[in-house]
Amino acid sequence: MEKHFEYKIANDFANLTSCSIFITGKAGTGKTTFLKELKQCSQKNLAIVAPTGVAAINAGGVTIHSFFGLPFTPFIPTAEGVANLIKKQRANPTKKNIYNELEMLIIDEISMVRADLLDSIDFVLRHHRKNPNTPFGGVQVVFIGDLYQLPPVAKDEEWQILSQYYQSPFFFHSKVIEQYPPIYLELKHIFRQTDKKFINLLNEIRHNNLSTNSKILISSKINRQLTNVKRSDYIILTTHNYKANSINSEEMSKINSPEYNFEAKISGDFPEKNYPNEPTLTLKKGARVMFIANDRESPHRYFNGKIGTITELNDDKIMVRCEDSETDIKVAYEIWENINYNVDTETKQINEEVIGTYKQYPLRLAWAITVHKSQGLTFDKAILDLEQAFANGQVYVALSRCRSFDGIILKSSINQRALSTNPHILDYSNNQNENTLTLRLEEEKKRYQKELLLKLFDVKLAVQIIQELFKDFTKNSASFNKSTLNFIQTISSIFFELEININRIKIEIQQNCTTENLNLHKDFFLSKIKIFEEETVKIPIISNDEDIAETFVSKILKCCKELEWRKYVLEHIENDFSSDKILYHKQMFFKNLRKIENNSKFYIKLSEKLKSIYTEIADTEANEYLNLL
Repeated sequence: MEKHFEYKIANDFANLTSCSIFITGKAGTGKTTFLKELKQCSQKNLAIVAPTGVAAINAGGVTIHSFFGLPFTPFIPTAEGVANLIKKQRANPTKKNIYNELEMLIIDEISMVRADLLDSIDFVLRHHRKNPNTPFGGVQVVFIGDLYQLPPVAKDEEWQILSQYYQSPFFFHSKVIEQYPPIYLELKHIFRQTDKKFINLLNEIRHNNLSTNSKILISSKINRQLTNVKRSDYIILTTHNYKANSINSEEMSKINSPEYNFEAKISGDFPEKNYPNEPTLTLKKGARVMFIANDRESPHRYFNGKIGTITELNDDKIMVRCEDSETDIKVAYEIWENINYNVDTETKQINEEVIGTYKQYPLRLAWAITVHKSQGLTFDKAILDLEQAFANGQVYVALSRCRSFDGIILKSSINQRALSTNPHILDYSNNQNENTLTLRLEEEKKRYQKELLLKLFDVKLAVQIIQELFKDFTKNSASFNKSTLNFIQTISSIFFELEININRIKIEIQQNCTTENLNLHKDFFLSKIKIFEEETVKIPIISNDEDIAETFVSKILKCCKELEWRKYVLEHIENDFSSDKILYHKQMFFKNLRKIENNSKFYIKLSEKLKSIYTEIADTEANEYLNLL
């Protein structure tokens, strides 16, 4: 996909700033592609969530409720509501680690996320990250979706409660967004359609301002009896599940050929509500089917939403012929993964863990599907049955699935009530200003670079660890030899000098520190780390208490790792202190941590030395051997 200006600027905001951003755009503008590329290329610790199970599986993430352990009841944004939320929220130590290491949270299909749900996310992150005064606890949030498509669901009884606190159910009326609005970025280039008249029609439907010509154009597509229509070339999009199921069952019953059942192979944890198709897939030769995944082979023979007909079928083989091909496609099994997130305790990196799989042929019957299930798909020809359209955005979603207006047939007139656009959406969209994006980007890139530089030179956590070591020694001095105190005092002095230096750096960075000055600080920092390493590998400590010795060793190693990634980054960035360089080399360090440690002379020597800290001796020999204080 050709990269347009707004696509690049959105990518830069996501990767080179810490701003929360809202990536939106009309149907077919590449929002899903943007998400997938961001997931693949970002050097930040990230997680992807979505409001529904199917949306989460398609986005390669998890549901909002499972990731944050949220109750399904409405959230009331009051002090009592927050206390109740934290009480009910399920967060084990693994989840808490994830929240603390999270740098970027991607929320897909944001149009369906309710305001109170977003506020719940905000308060959970503030609470667990111990950062109560910063939105989302300091996590960058990337919102992706189109407000003119499917809206959030708020039952009447729920909205009676929530309406006392929220202007509308939409995410932009959450308390956190009203106070801290994200940067608004609209992807404008439409890749799905090329016909300007059709694009103009979609825009008018999107904004509920149909012109007389467009109304005539829509009326011209109505063909209630589907006369002179080759039904096998079209998929029917309808508004309700029962309609789609009825059409598919009726058409299947007309086929006079053997029926074959294909059972999905489900392993681990894969909830039924997340199944991408029927676990028992019933097919016949001649059945109309739709692929529900992209082809993994190259060249790609099919894509998610491509229509075809089964030409050959037995217990072990399914062959499908698509209209634009003269050859049959042998369908292979597809595996969908249900993932969970965890944190590597050593590298502090957020990793995906596959906790369940769903293996099935990537097909579903496709004489008809619902508009909801069509979101994100592309069709060449579609019959639209929208008479019972009931939700804002349904008509727009249905029409925008098609590549061209020529490929559309309306089986009924369009329910005019479903064409209405929520005034809150119009008001929010019309009040966004994208004119200063380039200037804002440069400002935010500089601010983020300063944040990364301060973190790079910051030794606050290492200092805390040294202070803990001193407390451990004071409390258990009888278990250590005399040299322990000298060692702690020596490394404390090193960190004292580094702390003074970081205070100077803070002032200089705020005043736009030059590369020359940064190199001076870098040289000073590396020289002190070298002294620290030299002192540490000579560690003269002995303890006669195994548990105390083990705690002491773990804290020394933790302190070393706090310094080592900084040392690695500083050694590799040369004269380039840009954000992407810092992020890249930090990621490379943690990605290759074990390999780096195994090849590090410092770590090899230190590991050997630390093994001898605990020495088991007889009580009668203790005073003489330990030279106790």
